[in-house]
Amino acid sequence: MSDIVYNEIVRLEAEKLLREASMEEIRNEFLERRYKKVKTYEEYLKEKAAMDCQRQLLLRLKEKVDGVSERLASERSVYVAKQCNLQEFLSELQLKQGRMLDTISILES
Repeated sequence: MSDIVYNEIVRLEAEKLLREASMEEIRNEFLERRYKKVKTYEEYLKEKAAMDCQRQLLLRLKEKVDGVSERLASERSVYVAKQCNLQEFLSELQLKQGRMLDTISILES
């Protein structure tokens, strides 16, 4: 009888050790999965932060480009206005020159 009890105790202890090993394996798998999830989430956060930074830089660049475009449009309108004024002034000078040449012609004749 004592051998039967001893064998049963040994069998139960072996089952217990097997269950503990199985539990340890499951625990390790769980920890590994958790570690992978944490790493993946950390990578996601880094990429998101980088994209947010790039988005902010892009918005600032767009604002600068818009500012430069507005300034160029303003300068272009000033340039066009000055060019029109110069063209008018040139026309007036050419008209005066023509009159002076006519006057000189009349005086010489």
